[in-house]
Amino acid sequence: SVINIAPSDPKGPINLSAALGGKGKYYEDEKQDLDNALKLFTESIALDSSNEETIWHLGTVNAKRANYTESIKWFKRLTTIRPNDPTIWGGLEWAYSLAGDTANAAACRQKAAQLTQQPTETK
Repeated sequence: SVINIAPSDPKGPINLSAALGGKGKYYEDEKQDLDNALKLFTESIALDSSNEETIWHLGTVNAKRANYTESIKWFKRLTTIRPNDPTIWGGLEWAYSLAGDTANAAACRQKAAQLTQQPTETK
């Protein structure tokens, strides 16, 4: 692994995290193998806890596996990192909707609309 090849390189864990995240995306999108995708994203986040793309995919994979509590946790984490990103709020809305939490889903939809300055739709 990268960490063993260049143990003194401070970017080693970050690079390995990105590589694991990329492989996780392949398993999620191309293979539809959510178990392996989750394993790779979990390894990725352990190496770089600030990897926003991995955090996003932990939210999506958990939602696809019907683990809505975990999905919401990851999307909420992203809203603290990028609070002005309407796409992140849309992801959190999606997770809340899947969990059946219409009130929080509506609040997230409202926040995303506010950030894009578009009127909200009632679903």
